[in-house]
Order: sequence, then structure tokens, then C-alpha cells
Amino acid sequence: MISAQSIAAAQPFIDAQHAISRRIAGHFGVRVIPTDDTSYAEVDAVIEKDGMIAAVAEIKSRRMSLEALTHMGSALITEHKLNSMCQAARLLCAEGFLFYHLREGDALMYWRLCDDRGQLCLDVERRRMQTPRTVEGGVANRVNVFVPVSGGILI
Repeated sequence: MISAQSIAAAQPFIDAQHAISRRIAGHFGVRVIPTDDTSYAEVDAVIEKDGMIAAVAEIKSRRMSLEALTHMGSALITEHKLNSMCQAARLLCAEGFLFYHLREGDALMYWRLCDDRGQLCLDVERRRMQTPRTVEGGVANRVNVFVPVSGGILI
């Protein structure tokens, strides 16, 4: 369970995630079912289509533009989150997607990261580095996965 202080700090990101979920639902004609906002869920949402679980999703919202992301060349997800997504996809026989909302310009990109067997669909780079632990701050030294922008689809 996440503390009330942590939830308050994360609330703008949680609100953005819910808005992005509605946008995904409208674009694809699916139902996006979020995981519990008061816990550290291994995936952010389950996507349902025609009464069946179709996908699991990680949803990120970043303070950057599409131009900045393109210049960087890759989107970032922690290795732990990617591994959790692949495991959930395998267990649920569902695909795994990363959705990346770019707040400057309101762009939304997505990548199909794994198939319904939990196998990666893209070549990614893995690198250990220091990043912020949470939206509240702190530092984490962990393996991050860099997903190439070239493999993404702009909605």
C-alpha cells in the first residue's frame, strides 16, 4: 500500500494516466481497466476487447515533446516493469503495450513490446543507470530499457 503522501505527490500522474486510458479506449474501441492506484502494481492496466483480456499496458506520461523524444531516440521503461509486463502477458495470453504520453504537444505513442507468450517483439537496449526512484524523488540504481522511437506508432 502506498502512503497518502505518496499518492498526493503522484496524483497529477495518476490523473494523466486515467485521461490517457480514456483516450486509448476511444481510439481502439476497447475498455481500459486500471490497476489499483494505491499500490505499486506490476502493470498499469488490463485492456479488454469483446469481453476478453486482449492486452496488458504500461502507461507513462512525460513532460516532453514528440520532438524531444525523437531527438533522444528512445522511450524509457524499467527492466522490472518490462519483465512484469511480459510475465503478465504470458500468464493472461495477452499482448503487452507501452503507451507514452508526451505532455508538451499532447502526443501519444505506443509500442507492442511483447506477444501473448510474453516474448519481446522489439530489439531494446538495456543499461544500468541512476534515475529518480519515484515522483517524490530519491535515486534508484537500476537497469532501464530503452525502447526505440522508430518502433513506435503515433496516435
